[in-house]
Amino acid sequence: MNEIPSYIYWLTRTTFGFLALCFLSVAILPDYRSIAFGLIVGSAVSFVNTKYLARKVQKMTDEAASGTGKRFKGLGFAQRAAFSIGAVVLAVEFPQVFEIHALAGSLVFAPFALVVIGFILSRREKKLDSDNERGEKNA
Repeated sequence: MNEIPSYIYWLTRTTFGFLALCFLSVAILPDYRSIAFGLIVGSAVSFVNTKYLARKVQKMTDEAASGTGKRFKGLGFAQRAAFSIGAVVLAVEFPQVFEIHALAGSLVFAPFALVVIGFILSRREKKLDSDNERGEKNA
């Protein structure tokens, strides 16, 4: 019933595939290097933030399920926000290397990818459940 590891698995594969395409575009299209580097940094920060949030949520649910009674101290929003702001500051300081619009746009890569991954995995699970039915009708 715990979907977080499978979501993170597919998010990792999706992110690394996207990063590979971005690195390939750096090699093939030198005129668009700053855009590709912005996409690389933004999607990497987005992936790390999402993975960190997933780890914190998993830890919180494990503690709630075990009933240890520890008070949870939040989901680490400040750390994730600081990481994203650091990436934007990097793009502002080095505009010749990183395109700020590409970086800012790709900071939401992982959440949007998770929506698509969740949709695909839920459709696959529904199909597997319907394949397991025996086809008998209730009369």
